[in-house]
Amino acid sequence: MWIWLIAMACDQPVAEDVGPSVPPAERLADIDADLTLAYDVWLTEDVAQASMLTQRAYLEHFQPMEPLLRQHEPHRTLVLEYRFGRLMKAVQQTDTHIVVAQSVTEIRDEVTELVEMVDPTAVALAAPTTVEQTQQNDAEQSQ
Repeated sequence: MWIWLIAMACDQPVAEDVGPSVPPAERLADIDADLTLAYDVWLTEDVAQASMLTQRAYLEHFQPMEPLLRQHEPHRTLVLEYRFGRLMKAVQQTDTHIVVAQSVTEIRDEVTELVEMVDPTAVALAAPTTVEQTQQNDAEQSQ
């Protein structure tokens, strides 16, 4: 699953091309909110919604920060990508409570630590929403 995540990440637009800047602390809050909601929804066995929220936390909030985080801690940033992939796989099942809870906690803690290393005035570029990304991909494929 994490290979899919990395391949998908490679297929995303370069951060400079995606939009306005967003402070890392704000992205951190968005990641935390999406992961919290994904976990809560997953507990109700809404696997599809939990999966969507987990993907959004990665694609729309974490991925735009990757270049910024890689400047400070390239290995830890890569480990986080793997953890997101592991979480995405785990939320697609209903019998992985310990893995999901542990993954959410690890991701939150690690992202927080990495963001704290970054200059608070630094910014990460805003990613297109999932709908915008789908529209952009459809437009590119039709050309």
